[in-house]
Amino acid sequence: MSTAEFFTIKSPSGLEAVLSSLGACIMSVKTRDRAGTLGEITLGFDTPEESANNPMSFGVTIGRVANRIGGSRFTLGGKVFELPANEGPNHIHGGPNGLSTRVWDVVSHTDDRVEFAIDSADGEMGYPGNLHTTAEFTLDDGGLQLAIRAVTDAETVVNMTNHAYWNLSGFTRDILAHELQIDADEYTPCGFNLIPTGEFLPVAGTPLDFREAHELGERIAETAYGGYDNNLVLRDKSRALRRAATLSDASTGRTLTLHTNAHSLQIYTGNGIPPTRGHGGVEYSRYWGIALEPQSPPDAPNRPEFPSIALRPGETYEQITRYEFGLLG
Repeated sequence: MSTAEFFTIKSPSGLEAVLSSLGACIMSVKTRDRAGTLGEITLGFDTPEESANNPMSFGVTIGRVANRIGGSRFTLGGKVFELPANEGPNHIHGGPNGLSTRVWDVVSHTDDRVEFAIDSADGEMGYPGNLHTTAEFTLDDGGLQLAIRAVTDAETVVNMTNHAYWNLSGFTRDILAHELQIDADEYTPCGFNLIPTGEFLPVAGTPLDFREAHELGERIAETAYGGYDNNLVLRDKSRALRRAATLSDASTGRTLTLHTNAHSLQIYTGNGIPPTRGHGGVEYSRYWGIALEPQSPPDAPNRPEFPSIALRPGETYEQITRYEFGLLG
């Protein structure tokens, strides 16, 4: 595998992000706390060499299909496509050699913008069609925006996301005291091996009810998986770029507001993070970061109840995510 390259971009006010060509990755984001001190808020590594061992997909852009495909197969256009299983019987995050594991080409790089691109051949990881994907990162004083776009020469399926883990405390503690609010009234319940049942159920009365802000640790003991690993359906079905969630940390005053044009938001509280040395030698572990992953629901190719993730020739897949950084009032 080629060595990753790191690229630093900055905003006029001093916000800073480091992006890696390995997995089109958000490797570092630094924002100011209420005292004006610039600090790290995302899980990652300090060197390209360290980033080659990324056990929990910190910051990478996931594809062709994020999350799980049950039984590692799907039917499209009357044909069954077999995919490599890399989580028990299921296929997850594009497979063992998905786009997040490869070094992307650098299309352009300026002081505040980096664009990566990658080609995925017909049949790669079992998916049909030659797929060309770009990931464009732009940083301004308000935040970091990621635009993922893809085109194909044959009908295929695409459902991409970024897998950044956020810790607004500046790594002084885990994320269980962070507060999270999500504009979602429903979620997609799962059965065996975290494969959705195909239902949409109300979040009311469950630990997934983040319609009002709650500390992540407040109800985490009530979750089924030793922490959150759930897909919530965003209330606004317009698929326009709209606010989806706000994360905040009272200890530093930092806030992160996520905007997206995706259908749903997967939240994952790092339940399975193993002891891992990251930025500045800090040891990451369980609950050390939360991933907020805009996407379509898991197992969508096998669930006619869910929005289709089929992409056809002549169409352009576009998924926009904007992370806005601020301070509590």
